[in-house]
Amino acid sequence: MTSLPRRLTIDGRRLQQVLLNLLSNASKFTRDGTVMMTVRARRRGRHWHMGFEVADTGIGIELEEQSKLFTAFRQIQSVNGSTGLGLFIAQCIVNTMGGELRVASAPRAGTSFSFELVVAIADDWEASPLNVVPYSSSGAASPRLHIRRPLVDAVPPDSDRRQLAVLARDGRLTDIEQWIENMLALHPSCAAFLTEVRHCVEALDFAGVEAPALTPHETTNVS
Repeated sequence: MTSLPRRLTIDGRRLQQVLLNLLSNASKFTRDGTVMMTVRARRRGRHWHMGFEVADTGIGIELEEQSKLFTAFRQIQSVNGSTGLGLFIAQCIVNTMGGELRVASAPRAGTSFSFELVVAIADDWEASPLNVVPYSSSGAASPRLHIRRPLVDAVPPDSDRRQLAVLARDGRLTDIEQWIENMLALHPSCAAFLTEVRHCVEALDFAGVEAPALTPHETTNVS
């Protein structure tokens, strides 16, 4: 008998990041085909059971590789990109909200990622717009105190850092991971800056990724 998902707090911003990550992965591994996201809801007493699925008709994943998908920093290369840190963090986010990220796949037959969350039905006063905490563009619910970090020796070009800021603002975990890999290959002298970015991503601190990407640096911009 399958146990019900745990009933924990649902973070809308984090849920959006998980779904964007899964959709990003699906599109990268589906050169010719379709990508579909399905959301289902059924009410049981005072709770909604929400089911989420992102499925594609792409290249699929070998059975022996599926057990390694959620291991931190595990890389599965393809012609269009890779998965790894993004899926690991997506799994962590789903777990903190009481769900479990599952994968079903077969080579050349597509892949499906799915999870279920149990959401308590809000009373009328809880659902009121007056009780909704607005997010800033960086996703923070309240002002943050940023600790000034030591300056690094070199940073990627301005255009690349602006791209990173956009990825961070949208919570695109897998694309940020790929951005880090690309920058390491193109600009190895920026390793200290990229390590700082990776630490922020591991902590799910997207505001921390976006801030140094947009801040003018008193350092060497590589060309």
